[in-house]
Amino acid sequence: MSNAGWTAAGNDSTYRYHTTTLSVFWPEPQYHALIDRWPHLADRLGATWDEHRQRIERHCALTDRAGLGVNQLPADVRGFEVFLAATAVTTPSDGDLFA
Repeated sequence: MSNAGWTAAGNDSTYRYHTTTLSVFWPEPQYHALIDRWPHLADRLGATWDEHRQRIERHCALTDRAGLGVNQLPADVRGFEVFLAATAVTTPSDGDLFA
């Protein structure tokens, strides 16, 4: 991945613009806790933690190859629960993973 963290996307002679993408991954204990609670999310995240990790690695590699920066953030079930409660969602969908 790019060491710069931000990749130049252009400028308008006043500002220099950068683009980056956010990549959220579930550390192994959090992945298992999430899938234990909501097994249907494994279809989107990966059937196993190794598959999830491989998907995230592939996403980051493709993003970097496209010239974009990648910021990775670890997800946690507690934070996801807080988000779901704030949005009045009881059974998360694939879309809730990306909100």
